[in-house]
Amino acid sequence: MTPSLTVESSRGWLVLGGLLFACLASGLYLWNTRGRSGAKAAQVVAWLVLLGSALLLAFFVFVLWFADFSWMNQQ
Repeated sequence: MTPSLTVESSRGWLVLGGLLFACLASGLYLWNTRGRSGAKAAQVVAWLVLLGSALLLAFFVFVLWFADFSWMNQQ
């Protein structure tokens, strides 16, 4: 099965790229601030961004590439 939704629209690639960037940026921020004290609010936000973007990225990758929508073709 080809990734039909991303081939038809470039917005799919933009969303996936943005989620990947958010996931990597927040992960790098958390890695660089792992031993520092202070700025705990920023670390909480970074954790939320990391978890949210990783879950959305996994969901969209599943929907765009691996989900089987053949049951919708009931004519």
